[in-house]
Amino acid sequence: MKAKKYFTFVILIIVALFLVACGNANNELVGRWNGENTNITMDIFSDGGFAQNSPAWSFAGTWSAEGDRLLVSGFTGGLSGSWDFSISNDTLTLSRTGSMTHIFTREN
Repeated sequence: MKAKKYFTFVILIIVALFLVACGNANNELVGRWNGENTNITMDIFSDGGFAQNSPAWSFAGTWSAEGDRLLVSGFTGGLSGSWDFSISNDTLTLSRTGSMTHIFTREN
């Protein structure tokens, strides 16, 4: 009986981990991204943390994604922002109406 309970528990853990890993499209955003033609580096962490750095400034905060929209908040001074995003291979494109499009490449 003990072995059956243990086996059931292990299977439930494996299924839960599989569902979290496969069901979360936001995982594709996690990583270090380098700005194309800029000195900007953006780190998107799996724990919801976010950091963006350039030689002149740096910001840190939190991130989330809703569909194809990246939401960033918690910067110094309460700044926040949102961008439409798309990922193709190792290229992240961020855009929003009335603003420049920003292209980043995933650092391997």
